Amino acid sequence: KYGLKIVLVGGFTQKTKHDVYLRNIGPSEFVNLIHNAQFVVANSFHATALSIIMNKQFAVVMSKFSPMRIIDMLTTAELESQLVKTEEDIDVALNNIDYVSVNARIETLRKASEKFLLGKLATLCNS
Repeated sequence: KYGLKIVLVGGFTQKTKHDVYLRNIGPSEFVNLIHNAQFVVANSFHATALSIIMNKQFAVVMSKFSPMRIIDMLTTAELESQLVKTEEDIDVALNNIDYVSVNARIETLRKASEKFLLGKLATLCNS
């Protein structure tokens, strides 16, 4: 749809059409690839989380590994539409993500988590 080059990181080269194949990259290269991507197709928790943090347009093709973590994260961010389970889901996942509302939800959760942790630390320090 977008005419972009496909960069495959790890995985099985025989199963996926790609332009560039990177097998052994480190964390900084991985983060940099997502940072510079115009669209991310992920099947891992970390690629999904980084896509959200970096406000990337993305889709998640469900993996056998840690699906509940990914589903929970997408549900929390109200991004379930980015999950591709069937071919029919692809068109929905290609719609632009409204990161203004996503970031507002995440910030509300971040503040609540910070308040909870600071409260627990204060309780421990005063004991």
